[in-house]
Amino acid sequence: MRRYLGQRLLFAGVSLLGLTVLVFVFLRAVPGDAVAQVLGESAGSSPQQVAELRHTLHLDDPLPVQYVRWIGDLLHGDMGRSIFTGHTVIYEIRERIGATFELAILALLFSVLFGLPLGVVSAMAGNAIVRQVVRITSILGLALPNFWIGTMVIVFGVRWFGWAPPTQYRSITDHPLQNLEQFIIPALVVGVGLAASLSRMTRSTVLEVRREDYIRTAFAKGLKDKSILMRHILRTSMIPVVTLFAIQVGIVVAGAVVIENVFSLPGSGRLILDSISKKDYPLVEGVILLYGIFIIFVNLLTDLVYCLLDPRVRLA
Repeated sequence: MRRYLGQRLLFAGVSLLGLTVLVFVFLRAVPGDAVAQVLGESAGSSPQQVAELRHTLHLDDPLPVQYVRWIGDLLHGDMGRSIFTGHTVIYEIRERIGATFELAILALLFSVLFGLPLGVVSAMAGNAIVRQVVRITSILGLALPNFWIGTMVIVFGVRWFGWAPPTQYRSITDHPLQNLEQFIIPALVVGVGLAASLSRMTRSTVLEVRREDYIRTAFAKGLKDKSILMRHILRTSMIPVVTLFAIQVGIVVAGAVVIENVFSLPGSGRLILDSISKKDYPLVEGVILLYGIFIIFVNLLTDLVYCLLDPRVRLA
């Protein structure tokens, strides 16, 4: 177990190092000049002012020097300051990340609550009509993009019910009911697609395990259906489902920018979109690095869950 964990930690460290290189290089390959945007091209800034600001921001150093300085600051817990606001990157992220994680947690909760039961029902139900209804519902959930569903919810909500999503953000600690009202619909919109894919995967894996010889033997011995499902079928079939769920965690956290813009949620997705358009290097690097650390941690946790579900993974 220690060797398995050590290998996964090593892979996580290498992945994180590769992420820092990719973020640093590709961000600076984007056309445009952050200094020109800070000073304002129409403000008549002199070349001396541009050169002084570039020197202050260390943008006139060679790229390897900038990268080493950035990594050194990260190792000391300093993610830098936003070029435009002057606030620390940690402060900017702290102000926005809560909304993104709240949206992600609610969407993933809906995914599990709806996706797993529907997948099991579709695989185990003897009624053909029930199976077909679940399959059609899951296919529709996969086919319809969440930004379109979100737009339709807003349009028809206004026309039919006079409802529009709140535009002013309310903290869950200060205004829990208003906060839930603001996040429940976006989370459901995101959770529809997640639940559909989770349902399809659950159905497929449960059907595959159900055909195994030891499952037929369990039925032949007269064990209760509930016992067979919980103790034998679900535990064996959960590894692909856990893998898909881990992928969904990364998708919903890193891809929240679309829904945040549709429903005007002040999350980190909108923050990173604004930062990229302004070429705010420290802020973009900080947010993407945080996303990367989170996703790598989720993948590491997923590997550990594999061991609990199937001890043979440790010996692979």
